[in-house]
Amino acid sequence: MKIVAIISQKGGAGKTTLAVHLATAAASAGHTAAIIDLDPQATAASWGDRRATGAPEVISGQAARLPALVNAARENGADFLVLDTAPNADQVVSLAARAADGTSAGSDIHASREFREHLARVLVRRGLEESAARV
Repeated sequence: MKIVAIISQKGGAGKTTLAVHLATAAASAGHTAAIIDLDPQATAASWGDRRATGAPEVISGQAARLPALVNAARENGADFLVLDTAPNADQVVSLAARAADGTSAGSDIHASREFREHLARVLVRRGLEESAARV
């Protein structure tokens, strides 16, 4: 299972938006994707509650339960997991970073050639070739 943690100390930086879009793109590409919302504001969990479709699954969790939640996601077949964190540098961020295969800290996501190539493929499949060419 691939685990990505979205981390930033700044509030309003777009962490939840990025988490939701990554997991949704992974689900659209055929992965069994899930989001663990570790932010007390629970914006990703609220988004998940409002959706008519179940993919990606969104679980609201606490830092102390992160290892158990990651194991549960794995046991339930998730192969792409996104950890959405709160805007601070406490235990949640530390645990999320240790659990992740990769993290996004702000604009670092744009430095990832693999991510850009995947995003371009998703955009092409959705008929957005012009957008894909700009990735």
